[in-house]
Amino acid sequence: MDNTESKANEPPKIIKDVIQAEQEASKQLDAQIKTIDDNKISEQDRVAKMKDLGDALMANSIRQVDELNEMMQKNQNNRGINKLINEKKHVTAVDFRKMVQATKKGIIVNHQPKNQAFINKLADQVLEDGELFNIFVILDEYILGGKEIAISNIQDQPTNFEVKVAQLCVNDAYTGNKLINAISEMARDIGYQPNEVRNRLGNLFKSMDVSQEENFAQMRGIVDEYFPEFPKEQKNFLYSLYDPEAYLNLLTREKNEMLKATDKNGHLKIDNLKKEITEAHHKKYHKNISESELNKDVERMIGIELSEKMTDKLVDVLTQLYRQLTIDRGHKQFQETENEDFMHGITTTRSTILKALRRLLNHFEEMENENSEDPRYIGMYKMAEMDYVTREVNYKDKEGKENIRPITRTIALPFQQEVSLSSFIENQISEFGHWREKTGYLHDIGLAANHPAHEGSFFKGLGDFSEQITGVNLDSILALPDGKLMVEAFHLYTKILQEDSAKRDHRMFASTFSNEFNGNNTKIEVQVIEYLRLKYGKDISNARLKSAINGAVGLAQGIYMTYYETQAFIDPLSGTGNGGWESFGSNDAASSLMLSGGLHLMLRWRGERHLYQCLFLEADGVEMTGKDFLKSLIGQGYNHRKAWENAKLRMDSFYDLKSGVEGSPNQNLVFDKMMNLCKTAGIYQRKGWRSLHQFEGHFTYDEKQNLNLLESFKSMDAIGYDGYAWFLKVIDAKSNGVDLSGKTYLEKINVTDEMLKEFKTETERQEFKDKNDIDSVKQREVLFKYIYEKYFKPFSDQSYEDCIKGLRKEAEKAVKDGVKENHTLPFDNYEMAVQRKISDLFIERAVTREVAARFPTKFLRIDKDRLNSTGKSRWRQTYEEMITQEKFKNMNRDEFSIIMRDLEFAESLLRSDTSDKIHEAIHILPLDKEHPERSVGEHADLLYNLNEKTIKELLEKTTIGDERIENVLSLYKIIQEKFIYKTDEKGRKVSNKFLDGEGIKAIDKFPFSFGVENTDMKLCAYRATGPRMIARQIKDMASMEKVVNGFTNLPKLFTQIAKNGDYSELLKYLTECQDIFRDVHGVGDDYEFNYMIAGMLVNYMRKDQSADSYGGIGGVGSINSIAAEIAGNSNLVREWDVRDIQQFYLALQQARLLPKNNIETHLKPEFEKVWKLDNITGLPKETGQQKQKEAYKYSISRAMKRFGGDWKNVLSKVMTEIMLLAGGWLLWQYIKKAYEEMMGGKKG
Repeated sequence: MDNTESKANEPPKIIKDVIQAEQEASKQLDAQIKTIDDNKISEQDRVAKMKDLGDALMANSIRQVDELNEMMQKNQNNRGINKLINEKKHVTAVDFRKMVQATKKGIIVNHQPKNQAFINKLADQVLEDGELFNIFVILDEYILGGKEIAISNIQDQPTNFEVKVAQLCVNDAYTGNKLINAISEMARDIGYQPNEVRNRLGNLFKSMDVSQEENFAQMRGIVDEYFPEFPKEQKNFLYSLYDPEAYLNLLTREKNEMLKATDKNGHLKIDNLKKEITEAHHKKYHKNISESELNKDVERMIGIELSEKMTDKLVDVLTQLYRQLTIDRGHKQFQETENEDFMHGITTTRSTILKALRRLLNHFEEMENENSEDPRYIGMYKMAEMDYVTREVNYKDKEGKENIRPITRTIALPFQQEVSLSSFIENQISEFGHWREKTGYLHDIGLAANHPAHEGSFFKGLGDFSEQITGVNLDSILALPDGKLMVEAFHLYTKILQEDSAKRDHRMFASTFSNEFNGNNTKIEVQVIEYLRLKYGKDISNARLKSAINGAVGLAQGIYMTYYETQAFIDPLSGTGNGGWESFGSNDAASSLMLSGGLHLMLRWRGERHLYQCLFLEADGVEMTGKDFLKSLIGQGYNHRKAWENAKLRMDSFYDLKSGVEGSPNQNLVFDKMMNLCKTAGIYQRKGWRSLHQFEGHFTYDEKQNLNLLESFKSMDAIGYDGYAWFLKVIDAKSNGVDLSGKTYLEKINVTDEMLKEFKTETERQEFKDKNDIDSVKQREVLFKYIYEKYFKPFSDQSYEDCIKGLRKEAEKAVKDGVKENHTLPFDNYEMAVQRKISDLFIERAVTREVAARFPTKFLRIDKDRLNSTGKSRWRQTYEEMITQEKFKNMNRDEFSIIMRDLEFAESLLRSDTSDKIHEAIHILPLDKEHPERSVGEHADLLYNLNEKTIKELLEKTTIGDERIENVLSLYKIIQEKFIYKTDEKGRKVSNKFLDGEGIKAIDKFPFSFGVENTDMKLCAYRATGPRMIARQIKDMASMEKVVNGFTNLPKLFTQIAKNGDYSELLKYLTECQDIFRDVHGVGDDYEFNYMIAGMLVNYMRKDQSADSYGGIGGVGSINSIAAEIAGNSNLVREWDVRDIQQFYLALQQARLLPKNNIETHLKPEFEKVWKLDNITGLPKETGQQKQKEAYKYSISRAMKRFGGDWKNVLSKVMTEIMLLAGGWLLWQYIKKAYEEMMGGKKG
């Protein structure tokens, strides 16, 4: 059985606690009985001792009750003694439980047989300590005293015992039901029928006439006892839970207030609602709505809003109840905080609320069964989802044959389902449970994230813990009433956390994740709360805001992983440019180590600094140029000093805070690859097949199940960046592409007669026409034009046609360069290849423009001085530009960062405002049962962009103030001109080149989740991804920890290899890494990793050609390799010539750690045509040859070309050896001739 199944079969937490308490009581009794038995006394004496034990248990319980009563009487007005009283009640309940358990072992604790039997039956019920305590106290004269239990006949008056049982049922129906079960089972042992006794007690409970005044007084007493710290409004709501009449009256009052409510212009909101419904109906159905339908829809929307209000009231109560969690953050586990204060703590109070809700549920069920005509029994609503749908989809296989396969889809959008009042209360109880589970998980995640793992892997422990959050759990969490506020807080937290890091150029700061002085939140969390307060004013309590930010941090730490991603992106350097010693969290070593590929470990705990220089070498090597090849033929080839000095310059620029540029504009150094070395981070960085399942439920299809590309994209646009970018980037993906039929769009062209002339037969012409179906071309063009109008036009006055013309020039060059370099032509057709490249270029630009239109500060927050070719990050460039203005000339970085945060606040407001409008629009019309596969894309017209006008409008709705708004507008104008668009001298908008160049690279190079802050998670169908989406991503990170730890040990391993030449340990490490990579990513990424590590070793060991040529004369007395540089002398290490390098690669090939060539050897080979450029036309031309298609980029043949070991290096060595031999022969001939001449001279 796997871990998930075992957890699913476990009993609930309360039952587990009771079982544990019972086991503890039983264990203590067993010890006492063992003591008696160990004395080896007679049976008679044993009976007497057991009787004494039972009497002692009874006497002890009586003594505890007496002491408790005395304590309570003496301290009625002393609130400070409450904790001692609660502790005493807990001790008393423990003794009661021991009595109950004693009866199970045959010990007599009550000498009345019926009473003894009753206590015995109590042991069969699952009773919490509080429930057990109440039963013993109310029935003390029967359990602890000598009064005999009496059961009356049906025709007789109820006995005093039965009346007390009924009274307990009135006070607590849930506990009362367990008590009746125990009495009914006991009755069997004394000659009664259990059902008769059950009915008798049940009827007695119902017949007890408690007046409304008495009930209200009783209820007020309970509320005042259990909820003394709750605000008055929440107390009033709690009162209604104890009185069905009060609850119905509350519903009526809330509904009447909604009907009377007006907007800021004094118009009735109900009239505005009617107008919205009328417009929405006409937009969708193209006809006017009837009066009866309008009234019905209005009533439905009122019911939805009323239901949400009542649920909000419950969440307010829960937030207040669990407020202690905000104090205990990072110190105590959720259950530990829950279980404090035995009698009036969270657990007991929660149980009291649940009991009240259950009583309310029972009452409304009875009333509904009696067909009550009470008009207050209005329809309520709860969130529900449609059933999965299975459709048949046509697709073409590899041979081009059409097939049909069934596809099951999740209908992504939930809907508001009308339910009875009792069903609504039942759903409230369920929401109660979901809210508690969510709060507990996100609280404990924070505790785990801030404490080092006690044993083994941090992420392994986190992954095990996260098994409880399945895909459907996450959907439920986000759908909770406080889900919206929590997501807003998460979006802000993600932005501000990254902004705080960007302010320091992403360098170490020890207090980043520390709480404020005498506070329970970090400075960043407090800033988020302050911004939310600016938005909501006094409409939301401080408790709700703190609960929201705590939940947001939990999302960052335990679900979306942005907390660790931000840590890993920080450069582990101190302010002076040295490796940073400081920590910024109690568990930052484990978390940041994983995603930084060991960089934090190396720099913060001082590994061998010489290897750091190796890290600044090219990860993909450098292919020998023709000029270098010619030089190598005469022994002037590879020289480690050149590479070593380059690496040193790059490394020094990393450490040197002044220069900033590390010298790798393409970020292709080993050092660059270390950031997210294993490609395991948050779900929106991982993507993969789960993205398709998460989003596909929003796609739109026609009646034949053909994908509507534009309408499907609109849904992704509404979801936000992660839906938008994913959709565009995988439109034509070979696996998990957006069209499940396998249909492609991006390379399709309008076929002309001129094109068809190239084909010799009609069959070939028809195949080409079929390949370029008109529908695909039309769909792509419609999509691209829609995107252009929405995301290109705001930043440029260029037409769509002119844009495509410009992209065509770039695309033609790229295709020709590809033919020249690789001798391949995609699709074996020039026009199709060019069209595909145009599409790719357009999509890249579309993605950057979406970022510019919705959250442009992202471009500034993910840059560093060292990563920018100017030596100044975009954040720094913007800051320096802003302080050139007179108003801001004395502004420091902190003050600038505040303005940045304010702009990020505006971005967050934009996302939340559009999400609110979309969610409202989704429910404004009832579910169309004839077409249940609704599309959120229907409401994409509600999306709008960030600009000076919308920034001002959004911020003016808050209390941020005019001066701060003006500062934000000044900042946005600078960002707009530097990175988005400018206006030329003729007043035309011209998009900035940044969006077409550096902006694209910025997105591609950022190794972590990019746009999660602009994604509406509530629209994502996580339940469609399966139950283990969260656990899988975290456990994948855990499995990769072995890879990272091994990577950080490479300095020591390389030193050993240089010493003894044995690289078997490295092969063993790479084999383990390969298994892990394949388990996580499949085949391919393992080859890239092994390729890079192999290249690092070759760079480390490779001997200069001068020391390997002409018999090694040039290397005598010199340091001839990087290994020798580190050791200090070439005589202390083994250095590799071309033969050693080849031998190493053969070992990699033999272990199957790298393929020999870039082809898949175990599958049927696929071949493609070989192309070249025509010397006359400059266009691609077939050569008539074919070659096998490449399956992988990284191989041994590539490594030999780029790190040394291919035929060029072999020939260079051979040539220098030949030249040495030739030189030796010539020298011999010269000496010989001289000798002969000399000897001949003597003869003469």
